[in-house]
Amino acid sequence: MSGLPAAARACLFALAAGCAANGVTLRSNHYRVYVPPQWEIVEQGGDSEIPTLLRVPAPADGVPGVELRIYPWLAEGPLADPTGDALKRLADAGILLGGAARVEEEGPPCQAENLEFFVFGKPARTIHVLTGTGRAGLITAGYAYGSLVGIVALATSNRPTCAEVQTMAWAMRRLTITLAATGDASRVVPPPTFMGPGQPHPIPPIDPMAPP
Repeated sequence: MSGLPAAARACLFALAAGCAANGVTLRSNHYRVYVPPQWEIVEQGGDSEIPTLLRVPAPADGVPGVELRIYPWLAEGPLADPTGDALKRLADAGILLGGAARVEEEGPPCQAENLEFFVFGKPARTIHVLTGTGRAGLITAGYAYGSLVGIVALATSNRPTCAEVQTMAWAMRRLTITLAATGDASRVVPPPTFMGPGQPHPIPPIDPMAPP
């Protein structure tokens, strides 16, 4: 974060402190998404190696919060199963366990929970996953305009309660509702830009390919 402009660092710190009362919008060349008030932006990220990392408080007292990660990739489409493709990429990178299907086979703690989302306007399935450290979570993904974007929600344990699964699903649904494709994935540009109320605040240096 030391390489960020001073104004951008101030914006990021302000958001992390929870003072973005109106929420903000993150925009990259892969996606645009609204981050609600009280959600903490831990890492702006913007690529598959350093994902955008959000910390989401639970909507109800007594339930642990969850972590959301947004992973974007360039991909040739169309993709028949964006969620499966995103999981394979993360499993190949050692981030998620490819064998985590065992969690899915046991069945989620909340059988009545609707775990189908719409990503970029299309239905997207959800897969139960495990990280290399044993944290349980969910993954869904969507594809549009040359971008594959995976969304991973992680609980605090490897056997989340029904309430934790509901919280993960709630957080993913809130995020996917506002997630939109930017349609410019072929151009190499910096990570997401904070779009607060009023003037946008670019986080990284300006795109060297952009006109002055």
